[in-house]
Amino acid sequence: MSAYAWPFLVARGRRLGYRTILAPGFLISAGEHGILDDTVVPDTQEDRATVVETQTSSGHRISIVHATHLVTAEDVAEPGTAPAERAPRDTHSRPLQLIYGFVCAGGGAAPPDPDDLRICREASLSAYRRFLADEEAFRVEAGHGFALRSHVREPEEMTRSSMPGIETADTAISTKMPSRAGVAILLVGAVTLISVVILAMMRLTATPEPAIPCPTPTAAVAGQTLPAKQPAAGKPGLKPKQSCIPQPPGEKPQPKKLDIMFLIKHFQKHPIRHDHAPKVTPHARLRA
Repeated sequence: MSAYAWPFLVARGRRLGYRTILAPGFLISAGEHGILDDTVVPDTQEDRATVVETQTSSGHRISIVHATHLVTAEDVAEPGTAPAERAPRDTHSRPLQLIYGFVCAGGGAAPPDPDDLRICREASLSAYRRFLADEEAFRVEAGHGFALRSHVREPEEMTRSSMPGIETADTAISTKMPSRAGVAILLVGAVTLISVVILAMMRLTATPEPAIPCPTPTAAVAGQTLPAKQPAAGKPGLKPKQSCIPQPPGEKPQPKKLDIMFLIKHFQKHPIRHDHAPKVTPHARLRA
């Protein structure tokens, strides 16, 4: 079984003193990340590893492997930007130092592998640049766990919930690949939803056929002879007209509206002759 470790960083800024900037997630969630600031101290020799075994207030044994790094102008320069001419210093003109390393659960950590320290130094420098950008508003960050190359004689077994940031091949497959039952449920739900949408669209787009009212007799106008409509000859391929809908009992049939245009055309073809109008005699005018 490979032992896991979490990077950490204790450093001071240009204005603020030493504090924990990067810590394991299980220490942050328990409120015990202050043990790092209380335990580690700067070393006079740069990048020399030191191993310290201690115990948290909740009773967990941990091994703290740390080293000291003098901050350079290249360390604090943002990627893609040119570094400053001088190394950064605090308000008292003192050089800035990083106390970085890793924490592993259990005791008996051997001298660390150089690659383990390199991983922790890179993670620490990235967090330190964010800290310098706004020292007062910065809050401690949780470091991502990684598999150690260094040997630990007595690693402590920890549950996966207490190892934030670690993703193995098994957990990646289980979290990214849904089960067959889940896929089947999704397919059934999708088919059901599509069917409901299609039925709703069919109901909305369907238009009922207009009802044909029963013909009602119209009163003939006095003195007019309306042409009678000749029944249309049956043509092949034509469907018979629908039957009319009878009026409900107790309701009077509505008379058809008078076709004004038909009357105008009729009187244009058959004007009223004036010789049929009654003649008015002079005596009739006098009587009037």
